[in-house]
Amino acid sequence: PDLPDQEVLVENVHPDYQILVLEREISIRDLVKCPSAGDNLIMVSGAFGEQPKMKIRSPAGLQEVPLNLDLKPGWEYLRPVAINADGQGRISLCVETSGLSPGTGNSLGLAVGDFDGRDMRWRTVSEDLEISEAGGGTQMARWGDRIVIAEQHAEVKALDLETGRLSPLHEVNAHLRDFARDNIKAQEFCVAPTLYTGNDLLIVSWTPAAIEEDPSGGPFRWIPMTCILACSADGRIVGEIRAVEGSLTVIKDGKVTQELDVPEDRFPSCWRFPRE
Repeated sequence: PDLPDQEVLVENVHPDYQILVLEREISIRDLVKCPSAGDNLIMVSGAFGEQPKMKIRSPAGLQEVPLNLDLKPGWEYLRPVAINADGQGRISLCVETSGLSPGTGNSLGLAVGDFDGRDMRWRTVSEDLEISEAGGGTQMARWGDRIVIAEQHAEVKALDLETGRLSPLHEVNAHLRDFARDNIKAQEFCVAPTLYTGNDLLIVSWTPAAIEEDPSGGPFRWIPMTCILACSADGRIVGEIRAVEGSLTVIKDGKVTQELDVPEDRFPSCWRFPRE
């Protein structure tokens, strides 16, 4: 970390762990993952104008792999969106691409690279993703054989990595719309839901920039709220948390299982979930 005026002291590190300080600031064009199935740290990076590469740190040392995407003329690497590793040296990397498509102009796409420990082989999944990266852009996560994409207007879609078909997750979107209808009067700006995957579940966590406007023209007031959905592989919502200014409700299989009053000074502002 860049801490010019501070010193960081790390003591009593367990012998099975190591401390690693990344040498550059992490940006939207970087992705870092330490898979639970293995002892590697994988980082994909590539600033604008640079050749993107994958770095694999392991007890054996550092391996650098140029991505060398096999794309059509006019297409380019945009950013990494997901890393999957099997613990045996094989890595699957999903990257977002951009380029020109006949009749549609600028388009977004997705490519998958499979690394076998020596070589990276690429295949294009889609060159016409119907999504927008304007403003704050999208959130993406790999969920089995799909890439899930959350857009700023709180719509969530899934891209099949075999067929290239992009489909909305209807039940997820219906719950997000219901939450917005019940709780949001106005938004200062649009925020895409954050995505997590673990134990075959998709976790969708949405914290909209909800506000309450002052009728007299004074400053608006932020309304803290979060909607969290747990989605099974067949698309069903199996769990939900609704936290809205002073109250927290837990719903499982469509039934309310817990309701809590949460004081303002203890209202949850941040949630953490597993990513694999």
